[in-house]
Amino acid sequence: MNIAKSHIILAFLLITISVQSRAMTQVGKAGDWANTIAAAGLNGALYTVEAGGALYATDPAAGTWKQVGKPDFAGTKFLLPFGDQLLTIEKSGSLYLINPGDGSRRQCGKAGDWANTIAAAVLDGTLYTVEAGGALYAT
Repeated sequence: MNIAKSHIILAFLLITISVQSRAMTQVGKAGDWANTIAAAGLNGALYTVEAGGALYATDPAAGTWKQVGKPDFAGTKFLLPFGDQLLTIEKSGSLYLINPGDGSRRQCGKAGDWANTIAAAVLDGTLYTVEAGGALYAT
């Protein structure tokens, strides 16, 4: 076995051991998040979008939550942290920046430009998306 393969196997084993050694702790009551369609962590809070369109901010330590803004998020496909804001890609393919304090949002780019997005991630202030055809884009 070459050195690169042994390093990969060792890294996998260490990650597996680390994940297995962590205890799973329930936050809030069972069923509270049954209608969640998207979630993202930002500034120590867990933000979730419910199927009915409400955006919630949850304190994971206490399990307490509050609705943020109006229930305008039912079309959310992806919810991501982006700097000090949240970012959504809607089922319609539109991209929005969300103020996590009041839930206000503003559209970025052209409506529908992200309609074929099947995966999304933010890394170092750049949004990376994978399209259904297999292309990777940095925005």
